[in-house]
Amino acid sequence: HSKHLEVGGWVRFSCPNGERLLPLIKAARTAVQVVLKRKLEDMKFDLASSKELKACIQLLKSNGLGYRKPSPAPIERSRKTKEAGEFDEWEHEVAYLARKDNEHEEKMKEVWAAAKQAGSQ
Repeated sequence: HSKHLEVGGWVRFSCPNGERLLPLIKAARTAVQVVLKRKLEDMKFDLASSKELKACIQLLKSNGLGYRKPSPAPIERSRKTKEAGEFDEWEHEVAYLARKDNEHEEKMKEVWAAAKQAGSQ
């Protein structure tokens, strides 16, 4: 009645609804034991054909819910066309930065030239 589930004496889980969960855990454990016993009796028995193990696997995959939420719809992505001079992920980053530096340097040369011409008048 402590609202905890202890497994093998080495791990404890908080389990406020243990009275509802414990029968499921016991049934799953019994099913696994039955399948393993059958495998010991018949070594040719294919474990993958066991409905009991499939049910246990489904419970584990679905966090004990027995079903999985449907996957969300894929995200449709789009983007506007690239503008001239915009970074292209296929272009080497260093080449892009060098190109931008050259463009900036050319612009600064124009600005300085215009300033010198305005100052000499």
